[in-house]
Amino acid sequence: MQKYNIHTVQKEETLKSIAALYGLDKDALKHFHNNHCAVKDMILINLNGQKELFVPRTAVADKNSLVKFGKGNRLTLQPENALRKYSVVITIEKGEVRNELKYETSVRWLKTEKGQLFLR
Repeated sequence: MQKYNIHTVQKEETLKSIAALYGLDKDALKHFHNNHCAVKDMILINLNGQKELFVPRTAVADKNSLVKFGKGNRLTLQPENALRKYSVVITIEKGEVRNELKYETSVRWLKTEKGQLFLR
């Protein structure tokens, strides 16, 4: 399995802008790319006609999917404005008669008091 993804370089992109997209330092991106590409595709100082860059698989292009850690590398629960909806559909068939039962519920954060979460 490859240890990298391939980024297709767009017309106005720079090494710095691509590195920022993946949350990397431009020198780290250049070093990673140069360790995985052919000699003719190496980056010396800046991009020079490269059409594709090798990017580490661990790099995250979508910042919304990036998990941020709190103090001490702990995940912090921030339930404010949290609303979850759940539903289930039960289908009952007898002969040609078909009935469906649908149950829906939602869970919403109300408040936090003395370290306890109150949900509704």
